Amino acid sequence: MFGGLLTGRLRPIGLDLGHDSVKMIQLMTCEDGFRVLAAEKFEFDPSISWSSQERDTLAITAIKRMLRKGNFRGRHVVSCLSNNDLRIKSLRLDLDPSQDIDDIVRKEAVQRLGLDAQKDHIQYLIAGNVQQGSEMRNEVILFATSDSSLRKHIALLEEASLDPVGIDVVPCAMFRSFQTALRRFDDRNIVNILVDVGSLFTTVVVGRYSDISFVKQIPIAGARFNHEIADRLGIGLDEAAMLRDKLRDSRACQNIDTESLHMVYEAMRGAIEELAREISLCFRYCAVTFRGKKPGRVIFTGGNAHEHALLEALKRHMTIDVEVAQPLGSFDTSDVSFGDDSGLHCEWAVAVGLSLKGYDKALMLGGEYEGN
Repeated sequence: MFGGLLTGRLRPIGLDLGHDSVKMIQLMTCEDGFRVLAAEKFEFDPSISWSSQERDTLAITAIKRMLRKGNFRGRHVVSCLSNNDLRIKSLRLDLDPSQDIDDIVRKEAVQRLGLDAQKDHIQYLIAGNVQQGSEMRNEVILFATSDSSLRKHIALLEEASLDPVGIDVVPCAMFRSFQTALRRFDDRNIVNILVDVGSLFTTVVVGRYSDISFVKQIPIAGARFNHEIADRLGIGLDEAAMLRDKLRDSRACQNIDTESLHMVYEAMRGAIEELAREISLCFRYCAVTFRGKKPGRVIFTGGNAHEHALLEALKRHMTIDVEVAQPLGSFDTSDVSFGDDSGLHCEWAVAVGLSLKGYDKALMLGGEYEGN
């Protein structure tokens, strides 16, 4: 999104710097698809309230350790800005092809969002045509970040001994990780909703074939669930997080008594229902705005995607299939170990999309980088 194209068999390292974990993955193209060359993960201690500086220092140390430990080749990396450093906004504009579209979009972004053309970095996607009254407009999705945020992010990567060749955003990376599957001929007219349930934000991306139609960040995610459980049960946030982990593990869940299970689910119910309604509203908006697109399915990704109560709530709100993502389902993972992961590897979707950036120019959502 903010630049990057790497050519050749060896893909760049995809670095997902999240609020509660750091994930690094590197792919290599082979005759029948992709092979995962290396994959490493570091998790922040949930019982400690890290300051921004402490979190950055710990992330740098963790990245250096993973580089030494893993089978990573080279230091080229594509990473993504955190949702906290990003502003996302949809605008409806009358874009005249005879004019400089880039100039029009940037002027509108400055005027409507109060952005500084000199200090803010602005990128955008043209989502498609929409009917507004008797006129046809273009739906444009803006992505903006401050120059200081971008410089700080690049400085962190360089201090971690990495060579940044592309900076992306979570929605584009997540969508890219599924584009190969979504581009099957039978899927051309099917709308897919991708939902990344992170720690602080849930990111919703609505797309069809190789096009993104809609993006929204919802400030309801894993951290909110943990707070609700901690407040209701009178326990620490780390204990609440561990309880949720057990709920997502069918074997560990058997060791929790029925009353405790009920209390945990009740504690999360309000936030889960609110998030499910927000996601369903995103789909309804797109169904009205971009007419003629057949609804398909909701695919969940992210470290908090295995929230059974959320999946069930969404099924009640929407009449389409809901499933947990398998971003590595067709990849050769014989060279790496993902520990106790369920086998779906849904939390790796963003990192995979980052490593894939620029693999297919027809699917690119950003600029170009030449090198290897």
